[in-house]
Amino acid sequence: MDLYLKGRVSEAEYYLKRIIKSTKSKEIYLRSLFWLGQIYYSQNKFYNTIKIYKEFLSKCNTCKNEPVVLLKLGISYLRTGKKEKALYFLKNLIKKYPKSKEAKKAKILLKNLSES
Repeated sequence: MDLYLKGRVSEAEYYLKRIIKSTKSKEIYLRSLFWLGQIYYSQNKFYNTIKIYKEFLSKCNTCKNEPVVLLKLGISYLRTGKKEKALYFLKNLIKKYPKSKEAKKAKILLKNLSES
């Protein structure tokens, strides 16, 4: 997503929303959802992140970016005070993708949560 990577976040968000509404391609739809979620997450818009990433997960069985989505869903739920939902996504990430770098981060988060 060139516009996003170039720091033109508002433009990227605008075009991604248009693509999501108009595309017939599942691959483009999922990629656009992923990047829109990334934008919201980077702006600390955690409720929007949750909405977009839950839509992403509902449309894919096993997608390339699923570990990232599960991690960021867990973190977004933590940031919105929904610890139980956060635990669900973090544990699900570890179960489905135990060797991923995202699972390693999720394990650290879970350890820190259990210590607090």
